Amino acid sequence: MVRHQALISGLSFGNTGCGIIIRMGKTRYSMRTVVSAISKTIIISTALLMTACQPVPIAADGLVASSTAAMQTVEALSTQLAKVPPATLTPTQILTKTPEVVATETPAPTASPLPSSTATQAATLATPWNNCDSAELIYETIIDGAELLPGTKFTKSWTLMNTGTCTWNSNYKLVFESGEAMSKTTTKPLTVAEVPPGEMVTVTVDMVAPETPGEYTGFWRLSNSYGQLFGLTGHGKAFWIYIKVGPATKDDFAVLSAPVSVYPSTFKGYCGNGGLPITFTGYIKTNKAGIVKYHWEGFGMKSSNVQEVVLIGADQVRVTYTIKIYTGYHENSVYLYIDEPNHQAFDRVKYDINCLD
Repeated sequence: MVRHQALISGLSFGNTGCGIIIRMGKTRYSMRTVVSAISKTIIISTALLMTACQPVPIAADGLVASSTAAMQTVEALSTQLAKVPPATLTPTQILTKTPEVVATETPAPTASPLPSSTATQAATLATPWNNCDSAELIYETIIDGAELLPGTKFTKSWTLMNTGTCTWNSNYKLVFESGEAMSKTTTKPLTVAEVPPGEMVTVTVDMVAPETPGEYTGFWRLSNSYGQLFGLTGHGKAFWIYIKVGPATKDDFAVLSAPVSVYPSTFKGYCGNGGLPITFTGYIKTNKAGIVKYHWEGFGMKSSNVQEVVLIGADQVRVTYTIKIYTGYHENSVYLYIDEPNHQAFDRVKYDINCLD
């Protein structure tokens, strides 16, 4: 093997057989200088490879002519490279890899529970409402605050509408819950016949006013076939009686008001062979216990007979009167006339009925 070696400003390379060895010294060069040197080195190396790897031509005198030519070429290139001044390698900015930003999942804020609204309810709302059982108070006797004498016997009644989805039957009951019962009866059947949703029933309780003057309230509710309590307005609310018990006053007995309503108030159509019933309802309110005499009057209608009603205290009582219209057009008004004690007519109510043939 023939080994060629040359130094080009600190750059050395060697040819061993068909392989090239390139070595850099300690001197640092700019990129341009290095590239130039490398390019020239490649030229030299190529020349050496061409001479080293090709069949060696033998001169007549037995000397290797190609070796001499190669050495001359190397010396010429070495002289040219020596003239190139060494350059200082300008430090280059080292690009460092930007740290990868790892997105971390931010926990969702935990929603603070909203303050619960505490509904102000009576103590009688212990039983939750259900759609099955519910009632609405339509009418009651012995208005709130009625003034009664001590020991007065009276009857309290409530007219209730079934506003639930279940039919009331004989297993449903009226139940005293709290306060002053003012009665020996604390539970009784609500009805004998069935009361489907939308229908009404009136339940009564005989009571006695306490002997001691004061104000008294008694709370009542209903119970279903399973003994579960329920009440009014879909919330299980109790209904009640509230009276004032005191000595008799010196005020004269009088009717304070007697408003009237009519049903139906308007109608147009066939009234039928049996006629169309028109019902008038009045509410007589007094300042104390006494007897009231009254009758119904109206334009285009015959006055009713005189009737009477007994009030046991400062109370309100409901009275009704029904007529029938068979044919013709009737645009009239009606009112409740108090014969005793006032001798007075109160508000009128109008109705417009047209019975077609």
